[in-house]
Amino acid sequence: MYEIYEETEDYDIGNVVIKIGISKGTNIEQEVYFEDLQRQILEQLQLAEYTIWIAVAWFTDAVLFRELLKRRREGLNIQIIIIHR
Repeated sequence: MYEIYEETEDYDIGNVVIKIGISKGTNIEQEVYFEDLQRQILEQLQLAEYTIWIAVAWFTDAVLFRELLKRRREGLNIQIIIIHR
């Protein structure tokens, strides 16, 4: 295993060690969606328990925005990064 970064006082995240590697026998699956994206995203927002982090070039979907506001009122930590020009 390899450490991703060399820990220094300038960049210290405490006792957390991040390492690259996959355990033997571990299968990783990733679903890719091309249709019905709003519903897929909405389902994932509704499944979140503590935190929702979003990074997008733009955000224009009112339905998803209302769901994020609802989840924020429920106490979830919502972070959105949007490119601003």
